[in-house]
Amino acid sequence: MYLNGGLATCRFKSTPPHKRLIIQEFDTFVLVPSGSQPTWINVSTTGTGTGYHYFPLTWMANDGFSTFYSSHQETHLYVGAGKQPTCNFADDPPTTGGFAQCQFSGFLVNVP
Repeated sequence: MYLNGGLATCRFKSTPPHKRLIIQEFDTFVLVPSGSQPTWINVSTTGTGTGYHYFPLTWMANDGFSTFYSSHQETHLYVGAGKQPTCNFADDPPTTGGFAQCQFSGFLVNVP
């Protein structure tokens, strides 16, 4: 997902009916223009602007043009049936051209 005015959102597939998604690991790679820094990165388990879970970012490097960060975090997040989880990112000062890649792993369970 690319930053546009300092904000970006990536939408994952919705959880199927009668299933619950259990996210066990969250990974991200973030690139921001030099002079900017990430403000936050989170996962929303509801897809509606609530249910935010924030993750720490670790500085990796600066090549003179961009600064790189990453996160690798074990977690236990629960996404209900029909909900669409999102990954959300912001930087400060707000820029255009930054980039974030979010991934998670987990599994589905049946729910009544």
